Amino acid sequence: MADQSKRRKKTAKKKLSTNGGQTVATVAVASCEPVISRRVKKKKKVNNESGEGGSPDAPGMSVRGRIKKKLAAKAKPPEEELDFLPDHWRKATIDSAAEREMDAFVAFYAQQGVQGLRSEFAQCKSYVPPCFEYPTFTATKERNRYEDVVCLESTRVKLTLQVPPECGYIHANTVKMEGQEKTFIACQGPLEQTIGDHWRMVHQEGVTVIAALCQFLEAGKIKCSQYWPMKVDEFVNYGRMAVNTKKVTQDKLGFDVYTVEALPEGCSNSQIVKLIHMTSWPDRGVPAQPSVLLGLLKLIHFNAQGTIVVHCSAGIGRTGTVIAVDCIVSRLLKGKEARLLDVFKELRNARASSIQTESQYVFIVQVVFEFIQARTGDRHSPAIKRFNEDAKMM
Repeated sequence: MADQSKRRKKTAKKKLSTNGGQTVATVAVASCEPVISRRVKKKKKVNNESGEGGSPDAPGMSVRGRIKKKLAAKAKPPEEELDFLPDHWRKATIDSAAEREMDAFVAFYAQQGVQGLRSEFAQCKSYVPPCFEYPTFTATKERNRYEDVVCLESTRVKLTLQVPPECGYIHANTVKMEGQEKTFIACQGPLEQTIGDHWRMVHQEGVTVIAALCQFLEAGKIKCSQYWPMKVDEFVNYGRMAVNTKKVTQDKLGFDVYTVEALPEGCSNSQIVKLIHMTSWPDRGVPAQPSVLLGLLKLIHFNAQGTIVVHCSAGIGRTGTVIAVDCIVSRLLKGKEARLLDVFKELRNARASSIQTESQYVFIVQVVFEFIQARTGDRHSPAIKRFNEDAKMM
């Protein structure tokens, strides 16, 4: 009987062990189900991201595609941020070549830095063109505003309208550099005795826009004679040229814009010109913000159906800065390499002494940076921000 009792206990123990094993197994399976379920869900999510499962937001688009799309949307600046750009710069397609050159421009000057640019200007500021001849300038001293700012013979504008009896000389040079779509004339601010010459040049060369970048009086010194009527419907005769102001408006950046008609004596074919007067740019200095210069160029190009006249007082510092920016941006958009030193020399080959100060030299790069950031988004922001902060310390 004792043996039978032992066998019963052993059988019960065996059953309990088996049942316990089943219980443990059941618990184990139950506890594994959430894990497996989570793993399946995670795997499904991964598959969706890899493009296998699709997405409710973008069916069939891979996660890489969605990220790329988001980055592209982030990189593309809002339309209002492009509003200050000339229309043809704002609408231009940025192809791979243009993007490459813009990236290279930022990388090059971010590495060179403000101090590097200042050193570069110190070395090149005395540059003169290979063909440094100016005999007509020397022979016509009374028509030159500054005796040390020469007018190169090879590129000077030669007046033919009403010559003779009028003089065929004016302190002005034609500038058309590689990559630029428009022809510029860089000239001095007219003297009292050359106002008629100035308007003869405008009519002769088919000028449709003039950018006047100086005040008539700066720091107590005459920088430019008033060479157009300031009031609407006012007529003034300058020598053999009749000039009439037809309209006066003010741009949102504060530029005064005059619609002016110029008519030679004995001629029925008048020339209508938009004259943009910018008075906030200090002599030998730079505007308050790079966007101001881009806004000026927008206004210039909007009205430029023909040749563009740009002048300040001497027609080299502020004038040269504007033309240099226009050239560099034009080259970049065409996917061509653009280096300030090359443009500086090419500009001086046409208009001697262009770009007068290191601040103007550095500012040109800042303006181009502003353009690049406006068109390509914020991927260059850290480098551009550092450069601009260094420029403030000048």
